[in-house]
Amino acid sequence: MHKMNEQVLQVTKGDFVGSASGAVVLTALIVFLSSVLV
Repeated sequence: MHKMNEQVLQVTKGDFVGSASGAVVLTALIVFLSSVLV
């Protein structure tokens, strides 16, 4: 049971890191595009 809980925590951490980096990339892309267009 404890091991399963640890696995879930790892997956959640991976999801958070993945979505955070995705948001950073998306924000950088938007900033880049707006600076190019303006």
